[in-house]
Amino acid sequence: MTISLKLSKKAQEVFNTAIQNELASLESLRLRKLEEYNTRKKIIFTIGLPIILVVSYIEHLVNDSNAFAFIVMTFLLGSMLYIIKPKKQFKSFYLNIFKDKFVKSFFKQLFDYTYEDSADSMEEKLRGYQLLKGFNRYKGEDYFYGIVDNDIKLEFAEVDVSLRNGNEEYHGFAGGVVLLTMPFSFNSHTVVNSKALKSNVKNIYKDLDKIKTDKPILSKYFTVMSNDKHRAFQLLSSSFTKILTDTSVRLHELFNEEFSALSPDFEQRIEGNKKEGIDDEMNTATLEIEVKDNKVLILIRGQYDFLAPADLKTSVYCTQRLAVIEQQMELIANLARQLKLDYLKERKMAVNKSTQTKND
Repeated sequence: MTISLKLSKKAQEVFNTAIQNELASLESLRLRKLEEYNTRKKIIFTIGLPIILVVSYIEHLVNDSNAFAFIVMTFLLGSMLYIIKPKKQFKSFYLNIFKDKFVKSFFKQLFDYTYEDSADSMEEKLRGYQLLKGFNRYKGEDYFYGIVDNDIKLEFAEVDVSLRNGNEEYHGFAGGVVLLTMPFSFNSHTVVNSKALKSNVKNIYKDLDKIKTDKPILSKYFTVMSNDKHRAFQLLSSSFTKILTDTSVRLHELFNEEFSALSPDFEQRIEGNKKEGIDDEMNTATLEIEVKDNKVLILIRGQYDFLAPADLKTSVYCTQRLAVIEQQMELIANLARQLKLDYLKERKMAVNKSTQTKND
């Protein structure tokens, strides 16, 4: 499915005013570094084969395969570093300017969010959640926070964590983490886990019971675990289930449309999921949530840099990835709004029922 990857009118205005003066110089730098990158690659490919052939001949004469393997590996590693240096230089320079000149304005003017490059403050906040249970290594960046719908605090960070299971360590999660602080408590602990994800850590939900839902679309793509069946059913209302599944599909579409080329194992992962019987519309398993007390943890899995809207081969004038960021933020905000709306509806129904009982 082809989807729109255009900035909204307001976002385009922010883009034009916040960083327009920097674009020409950045694009010039990108083109220079791209030419340098291609030149270096051509040099390596031109001289690489003759060098390997010569070394192979020498190895044949001296009959030392270990030395040959060492020389080849050293050459390949050095060649890779030599080739990618311009790419890394551009990305570092670009991101420093882009985040300083644009990202802060973009999030402030568009969403009224405050941006900070460091995400160290999120590490302790993420401990204690089942979806990230037992992580012992944390790396985070691109932290921003703000208020949704007047009284819901939203925090976001791009996070990479490893999990520990006994004496073994596994790569646990990489992608965007959203933490919502609601103006009320859910009075339960519920996890909505994607069936497309295979966890290396076993028995991470041992304190929660598996809940069978009466919603086919939810049961097909998600596993629901909770310590309170009744409240889990209240949480997963028809309206919230619809927006949850729609958001998952939409995030998949955004990922598939713009970022598939950035994930080396993307096609392999899709084929693996298909063999497991997972339909294409949900095969990237982009979204999981965990509700606990007055907090909602949302994991958006992905292998790309969330706030890197240009690279060496993408013009700095391209706004497609910015449009992805804008749409992702709106999707998450809508999830938060629906949770609040469902709570208010439930409370109103309870008040009405209590009033009716008293009148009877």
